[in-house]
Amino acid sequence: MCIRDSAWHLERAEAGSAIGQFLQAHRAHLGHVTPQGAAAAKVDWLGKSARGGFSRAMNEFGMAHRLGEGGLRVDMEEAGLWFRRAISTADEADALFNLGQMYLAGETSPEDRSDPVAMREAAAVALFRRAADRGSGLAMHNLGVAYYRGVGGVEKDLEAAVAWFEKSGSADDMWIVSSIFREVGRQSEAQTWLLK
Repeated sequence: MCIRDSAWHLERAEAGSAIGQFLQAHRAHLGHVTPQGAAAAKVDWLGKSARGGFSRAMNEFGMAHRLGEGGLRVDMEEAGLWFRRAISTADEADALFNLGQMYLAGETSPEDRSDPVAMREAAAVALFRRAADRGSGLAMHNLGVAYYRGVGGVEKDLEAAVAWFEKSGSADDMWIVSSIFREVGRQSEAQTWLLK
């Protein structure tokens, strides 16, 4: 069954199906002797799928450019371009998060790189909010950090920070909430969060 499924996906990918190409990208390690060959094949299929209009592939192709994967050179402008395409195509949560991360790191296109830090942070927080609304736990975490620190155009608000960390639901974020409550002297609540 798996071999037949793989053959079907390859057939669909070679026929130009953006979803088939995306699936083939995630099967690129099959049949390659070296990790480099698999990475190059994955990026090749991701590029085809991204150019075919599949937003998840656009996001992953953007990450490949950001990290220089699969034989690509690190190219922040190209990464930002693909994240923006994924956002404009389908408001892709991971692309919103990744573009927000680029804003925070100052890795955006040259016209954005000159923005003051506060403007980049505010733009990042706006993207994280959109990504969180689409279910991104990583974006929820980053919003919790923004409210905890009072950066990115939001006032410091420990209750809002706790709410975002809770929505994220990760064990690390539960520990952060416990630490916040310990910091403000609410020991019993801190203990409760450690047990969640």
